[in-house]
Amino acid sequence: MSAFASIKQGLEEAAAHAGGAPSGVLEHRPHAVDLAEQRRRFGGFRRERLEMADWIAGFAPDTVVMESTGIYWKSPYAYLERLGIRALVVNAQHVKKVPGRKTDVADAEWLAMLARAGLLRGSFIPPERLRHLRQLAGKRRSAKTPKGNRYVRALPCEIAWSTARTASQFKSRYQGLVIRRGAKRAIVAIAHQLLKIVYVLLARRVPYRDDTVDHEALAVQRKAPRWIRQLKKFGHLPQTA
Repeated sequence: MSAFASIKQGLEEAAAHAGGAPSGVLEHRPHAVDLAEQRRRFGGFRRERLEMADWIAGFAPDTVVMESTGIYWKSPYAYLERLGIRALVVNAQHVKKVPGRKTDVADAEWLAMLARAGLLRGSFIPPERLRHLRQLAGKRRSAKTPKGNRYVRALPCEIAWSTARTASQFKSRYQGLVIRRGAKRAIVAIAHQLLKIVYVLLARRVPYRDDTVDHEALAVQRKAPRWIRQLKKFGHLPQTA
């Protein structure tokens, strides 16, 4: 017997307590499970994956090996985990070393032998409780950042464009931002600031005051020529030659 045959025979005998279960790929290909001489094929639906987990549990294996192909390993992994079965999720690159035509059954046999020989290293999979907390945190972050109504989003930007062209604190701020961020980002920043100011004014029920601009002087500057013309017209001021 050659050295290769002896090693192969030894691995096959040792693989009796290791289960190989390559995860499904696109279109939910069936799962193939190999436990020594026991072989059975399962579909990708939930009911069939539950049957697969129960069937594997009946053999009380030490370890079940799965390929980390896409996200399709997650569902079988969760079912096995709930039954208290240790599942090892490994890099699919190991399967490329299988000689001959690649099939799910061949993958399962190869993974089972490598696992029992201690030649596979599983990826870190957080416990179910931690995975659930991560999922909840992701949902909460998504809920806090909704897109909102596009018309309502556009209105503050329109107001920001107007304030950037008038004498106000926003005009000088826009001129400082546009150099660094560009016109669009500068307007968004101004709109964000405007919304915060409006919220504070409504919450405190106070009028808006711009300390950077003397609005009374601006009003006099705009209206003074008309006032002078009216005063001259009705004789309150002498007519100039």
